[in-house]
Order: sequence, then C-alpha cells, then structure tokens
Amino acid sequence: MRRLWAGLLPLLGCLLPLAGCGGVGIDQNEDSQPLVLLELYPRQGEQNVPVDVQVLAVFSDAVFAADGCQAGLPQAGDFTLQLCPQGQAASNVAAGVTCYQRRDENGQPSGDPRLDIAVLAPNEPLQPQSRYCVSIAGTLAGANSAALGASIESTFTTGQ
Repeated sequence: MRRLWAGLLPLLGCLLPLAGCGGVGIDQNEDSQPLVLLELYPRQGEQNVPVDVQVLAVFSDAVFAADGCQAGLPQAGDFTLQLCPQGQAASNVAAGVTCYQRRDENGQPSGDPRLDIAVLAPNEPLQPQSRYCVSIAGTLAGANSAALGASIESTFTTGQ
C-alpha cells in the first residue's frame, strides 16, 4: 500500500495546482489567450450572397453564457450589419444575435447549441445587389478568453 501512495504522490502534486479556486479554465486573467475569429460567413468580398443570408461567426471560445443562447456575453454593438454603399453613409440593418442551434425538419431545436458560433440574423431580407459591412468589436471576449483585441471588418455583396 505504501508503494501505491508513493507512486501517486508525485501525480497528485502535479494535479493539485490545477484544482485551484474555480477549477481549470474558469477564471479569466491576464494570462488568458485572446479570442480568435476562426471563420466568418459570408467571406470577405464574397459576391452574389443570397438576400436572406444569416451571418455566421465561428470563434475559438464560447461567446454566449453556458445557460443559453439568449443569455449571452455579446453586448449590443459587438456585432453589427450595415448597408454600406460605396461613397455614401452606412446605415444599420436591424438584426438579432444568437448562438447557432441545429434544427430538425419541423424547425425544432435539435442537439446542444453551439455557444462558439454567433448568428447575426437580419429581421428583413437584405436589398439585392447591395454592399454590406459586418463589424465585430475588438472588445468582444469569450467565456474563457481575453478580448479579440482588434475590431474585425468584412464586406459582402448580395445578388439578385
């Protein structure tokens, strides 16, 4: 029995620092890695995007609270969609932000929501053959990560 404990003590010594207050990866601190945007759809400069598009942003960490898509971390203004015709002032497009949730053939939620994917859904179809700008604030942080650090800007153009 002593040999068993003697063999486990070094292992326990390695694990105890990980079991600090709050557990592993719960507390944000200055050592947190910044949030990273992994993918954005529509892609930068994409043409002929459908007018009923929903903008998807995939991040390296959850940007919504664990208790659901509506009780999220993003603040108003973290994600914006604007009609931005060249040489004219941009105008905001009314849109809601939620996490990605797979739906079954009846439109009902199916499976767990993806808290690392933000969906920016315009309230109305977009104007055809128009240029749109997507902005993500550099202050957006993940549940276990620091802020993006720099704002992200992307444009796309709708088709017919």
